[in-house]
Amino acid sequence: MTTSSMATILQAQSLLMAEHDVTSETALGLLVWESDRRSATVADVATGVCAALAAGRVADVDGLLRATA
Repeated sequence: MTTSSMATILQAQSLLMAEHDVTSETALGLLVWESDRRSATVADVATGVCAALAAGRVADVDGLLRATA
């Protein structure tokens, strides 16, 4: 795993924590769960989360959270 991948994962984790008031463990778990569901890397999912929130597409991330409820 590269340093930039790790930074992206940590950024997505922080964004999920701030946006949805979840713990760091829950935020990381969501990223891992979604990566498994998509057969993608955690870094790919984290990149998507960061991009969605940066573009104001909170609904995309909300769907991720609802799917795990």
